[in-house]
Amino acid sequence: MVRQLSVAAVLSLAVTAGSFGADPAVSSVEQAQQMGTEFRPAAETQDAGSDAVPASEGDPDDDSFGSQQILKGVEHIPPFDCFAGISAFVTNNVALTRKDTHSDSFLVATFGFSASRKITDTLTLDLTTEGGVYRYSRYGEFDMDSVDAGVGLSYRMPKLWDATVYAQYGYSDLLDGRTNDEFFENHAFTLGVEKVFPISRALSLAAGVSGDYNFTDPLGLQREDVGGYAGIHAALTSRLEADLYYRYAFEVYTEGSRRDNNQVLTLSVQYTVTNWLSIMGTTYLTINDSNEEVYSYEALAGGVGVNVNIAF
Repeated sequence: MVRQLSVAAVLSLAVTAGSFGADPAVSSVEQAQQMGTEFRPAAETQDAGSDAVPASEGDPDDDSFGSQQILKGVEHIPPFDCFAGISAFVTNNVALTRKDTHSDSFLVATFGFSASRKITDTLTLDLTTEGGVYRYSRYGEFDMDSVDAGVGLSYRMPKLWDATVYAQYGYSDLLDGRTNDEFFENHAFTLGVEKVFPISRALSLAAGVSGDYNFTDPLGLQREDVGGYAGIHAALTSRLEADLYYRYAFEVYTEGSRRDNNQVLTLSVQYTVTNWLSIMGTTYLTINDSNEEVYSYEALAGGVGVNVNIAF
């Protein structure tokens, strides 16, 4: 159960809400959901022995901050990964508001552990746990810490065009960065299907559909999502990779009448320095169209970061 915010935290959020025109707690949740790691199965673009050359190994946290690394070939996947990263970002709409937007810069640090184990040639079990720290320059009201964990099964269907169907459970917990009070908790159940299309030795496409149900505390943020996504991955050189990703989701909030059409477009470029160190630049555009005007917004953010990954 989520603990109640302290009196000082509630007053701070109320004052900030008055200046921004929206609830910062809601904005923080949506910001974290958009930028946090999306727990997904690894996509296999070719079988062992294929002539296709897999993309170079990268950081398992590459898909943090909206960059969905769903297109990389994985002929051999190390079963365990420890990862950490720190990134600096700027945004033109820190509170995710429709009007009277405010810009800010912020730091995001992440660290975690993931494991992947093949149960059979076509069935894979994935586990992940991750922590995150968000610190803002001008608007400390949005400072928060996050704890995420997930488990999922993915099944590759050789007789159905090698598409992959996956089922996942994810847990998220958000805490106020100043008071350490918990203000959001989520249990997400996801079902989806994905297909990867290798085009050449350096280019891949992927597309999929997914739906999820979120049990949240507070109940006002509980919702059902259904949507589709597509992306392209390009290995520009042996060390330089680029990804372009788009996702649309229709979001139905179970408490109240709020209905959102959410779109996210992400462009990321990663340079692999060594097999354990990479530098990444990410830009993402979010457009949210809601039947409740206060939740309609456009936000553009971009930044650079350094990631460390030890696979074993």
